[in-house]
Amino acid sequence: MNLYPNASIVVTQDRHFDLLRYAASSGKAIAIRELEDVGSIKQVSFHPPSRRRDGNGVVGKNVEFAGYEVAWGVHEFKAILVTVRTTPEYNNTSLIAIVV
Repeated sequence: MNLYPNASIVVTQDRHFDLLRYAASSGKAIAIRELEDVGSIKQVSFHPPSRRRDGNGVVGKNVEFAGYEVAWGVHEFKAILVTVRTTPEYNNTSLIAIVV
């Protein structure tokens, strides 16, 4: 805790929580900026369609590790997203929010 001595740290492992997707779809004013001093790790992945006739599938980026500065109304905080792969089919994403 020496890095942020006067901060509160909140951790969630809710696998349904997606900060970036929530910010993009929310009608609320949320500003997210990737932190430049935190090296991010992103993996390009292909998601096939559920059925062959549903198209070609999509290519996307999965965030494995990244830091963000979040401004949500009058609140500002730093968020670290970490994805841990326990099996090839299951990802466990943790959000660590540092409220300064």
